[in-house]
Amino acid sequence: MKNQPPCILQIGTGTEIFTEMFLEKYPNAKMDLVDISEEMFDIAKKRFEGNENLNFYRKI
Repeated sequence: MKNQPPCILQIGTGTEIFTEMFLEKYPNAKMDLVDISEEMFDIAKKRFEGNENLNFYRKI
């Protein structure tokens, strides 16, 4: 399935540097982002608002 976008699980979104770098190379990637920090979670959701390929999960 070479033409399908990569699917990534990122645990600990942090400052979203990895997410941004990955999306620059693979803009159609499907990513699940998980974080326990409410602050980091909110920053990530705001930063990537409108990108429907990203799913956000806050693990408490």
